[in-house]
Amino acid sequence: MRAPIKDSKRKNDEGFTLLELMLAIVIFGGGLFALVEALSHGIFANAESENTAQAIALAQETLEDCRVRSRSAADFANIVSVATATVSGFPYFTRNIQISTPAWATNGMGKRVDVIVAWEVKGSTLTTSLSTFVTRSQ
Repeated sequence: MRAPIKDSKRKNDEGFTLLELMLAIVIFGGGLFALVEALSHGIFANAESENTAQAIALAQETLEDCRVRSRSAADFANIVSVATATVSGFPYFTRNIQISTPAWATNGMGKRVDVIVAWEVKGSTLTTSLSTFVTRSQ
C-alpha cells in the first residue's frame, strides 16, 4: 500500500480571506449608498409635491375669492391687482395677483384674473399659476 501524499499547498477552507472580506464590504457599501441616495430623492420629491399642492391651493383660494366678489357690483370693482407679497400664514410662499380686462369685455363686465404663487427651493424659485375669467352679475 501506498502512503497518502501530503499536499503542502493545501488551502485552509475555514473563514474568509482578507480580499473576500474587502470585496464584500465594497459591494455592501455601494448598495447601501444607492439605497440612501434613492431615499433622499424620494423624500425631496415628496416635499416638492407638497409645496406644489400648497401653491395650487393658495392660487385656487384667491380665484374663488374673486368669483365670490363678482356677484355684486361693489365687490366686483374691488377686484384689483395685488403686488407680490408673502402669503399670510405661509411664510415660504409669495402671491401675485394680476387683473386685466379682456378684449371681449367692452362694457367693463369681465376681468381676467391671473394668480402666480412662488416659493424657494434649494436656491431656485419655483412658480405655479392659475387663471380665470370673472364676469359681473347683473
